[in-house]
Amino acid sequence: MAVHSWNYNLYHRNYHFYRQVHGDFQASSNITVDWTAPEITINSVVTSEYNTGVFQPKFEVADILSGVDQAKTEVMLDGKALTALTDIPLYKLELGTHTFTVKAIDLAGNRSTKSVDFQVKTSYATLEELVQRFADEGTINNKGIANSLLKKLQNQNLSSFISEVHAQTRNHISAEVAEYLLRDAAMLLNPWQIDN
Repeated sequence: MAVHSWNYNLYHRNYHFYRQVHGDFQASSNITVDWTAPEITINSVVTSEYNTGVFQPKFEVADILSGVDQAKTEVMLDGKALTALTDIPLYKLELGTHTFTVKAIDLAGNRSTKSVDFQVKTSYATLEELVQRFADEGTINNKGIANSLLKKLQNQNLSSFISEVHAQTRNHISAEVAEYLLRDAAMLLNPWQIDN
C-alpha cells in the first residue's frame, strides 16, 4: 500500500512530499513555493527640501527566494516613469509635494510597491542661490543683471525682481531660467497658492 503525506511551513511555503510503496521504496521531494513579495528599500531621495538641492532616485530591491525580475522593476516620479536614474536638480520640479514610487516583481510573480513623499520649497535665500547658480552657469549672462536681481531679493523687493526678470528674458536671462525664477518669486508673493 502506498502512503502519502504532506506538510508545509507557512512562512517559506516549503512543501514536503513523502511516498512509500510496500515498505521497501521511499522517495521524498522538497518544493519551495515563493509567496513572498520583493523587499523594497528607498533611501533618502533629496539632499534638501529647498529647490537648491538634488533629487536622487536611490533604492534597493531584494528577493531571497525567487530573485527580482529586474526587467519589470518600475520607477516613477509623480506617476510618470523615470527612464534614467540620474540626479535631478530640485529647481526643475514644481514646488509642493512629490511622490517617488518603486514597483517590483519577483520571478514567481509576487508584486510589491513602495512610495515616499518629499517636499520642494523655496525661500528668499534659495532664490538668491539660484540666481548665483544661473549666473555662474551663464544662463544669466550679464553680471550686472545678476547683481541687480540679487540686491532686489536681499531687499525682498519681489515686484521689482519680477519686472526685471520679465524685461531681461531672452536678452540676458534664458527663457527656461526665467520661468524658474518667476515661479519661485510668485510663490513668495503668494505662499498660499501651493497646496501641500
